Amino acid sequence: MRSMIRNLRVPTCLVVALIGLSGAVLVGCTAGSGGGTAVPTQTRTAMSSTAVSSPAVSSTAVTSEPTNPPAPSGTIPVGLPNVGTLLSDRSGHLQIRLLGPTTRNVYFDESGGENITVYTHDDVPGSKEHANTYVFSPPRTAKVEESYWQGAALQYAKVSGYTLLDQGTVRFHGRPGRTGTFTDAVNLNDQYTLLALDWSSTRMYFFFAPSGAPFNNMMASFHPIG
Repeated sequence: MRSMIRNLRVPTCLVVALIGLSGAVLVGCTAGSGGGTAVPTQTRTAMSSTAVSSPAVSSTAVTSEPTNPPAPSGTIPVGLPNVGTLLSDRSGHLQIRLLGPTTRNVYFDESGGENITVYTHDDVPGSKEHANTYVFSPPRTAKVEESYWQGAALQYAKVSGYTLLDQGTVRFHGRPGRTGTFTDAVNLNDQYTLLALDWSSTRMYFFFAPSGAPFNNMMASFHPIG
């Protein structure tokens, strides 16, 4: 598996992390971020609807050091499924709500012997929430498939600029996933949660949002399509 790092900074960079056997793919970046830019082949404003005010953000302080896989298994806390702006993307195989109006981008990568289509969905302004889908062709082998989601939190910490506080494994919608809790090096009181969800040999989801209510509500609203 190749190693490709196209953008290195968040939150000024629109980040999509794809973890492989030997590295990460990061595509898409807004102005002012470091690293190169993968230009989207298709960009448009996403389907918009009425935004609903979210409840107050709740965070849980985490003091444990990062652990290497495998980590303890856990669950995604229950959130409110009707908070935020609803988007439905049949090509991206998901329906979900983000806190603000959303943008949608589609990226293609055909290097390294595999075709990857990445559907990104981000709240604007601020881009604090991301809900992204990776579609693979041909299907990944079981070993490659596992490496993508198992290494997600550690690889994301290496390239994002966030500090990884802890990580774990979960089962969500009956599928395995890797979670990570991060803090912002600039705003140490801000915490974020990542979920890399392995859906199948041809699909993986990547979710990122402020910890607590924003992340829990976003995940409660998630529905796979197709």
